[in-house]
Amino acid sequence: MMVLASFAALGLWGNSLAGLIVGIIPLDLGVFAAQIPNQVRVFSIDPKAQSRMNAVYMLCYYLGAAAGSAIGVKMMSVYGWQGMSLFGLALAAVALVHHGVKQRRSASSSQ
Repeated sequence: MMVLASFAALGLWGNSLAGLIVGIIPLDLGVFAAQIPNQVRVFSIDPKAQSRMNAVYMLCYYLGAAAGSAIGVKMMSVYGWQGMSLFGLALAAVALVHHGVKQRRSASSSQ
């Protein structure tokens, strides 16, 4: 939710220094706050192979970050700041919807 709000703030006020601060700080906090539960999930897959699991997780994490950066640069060059912000907002919204659907499915299957 924090990432979604951050991209909305960046899209609306990203042309000012205050808008960048309001958008980037919660974006950074939201991304890194998600990393902790993700690593806990990865470590729980095989507790004896935590180093290998973490290596694979971090490799995928940085490959995703590199791909996102490349796409963000392209979005910025074609659609400008608002287009890049809308793209980030759309990705965050898709992730939020996916999370909600997954939570509902696991709640209904446990009943």
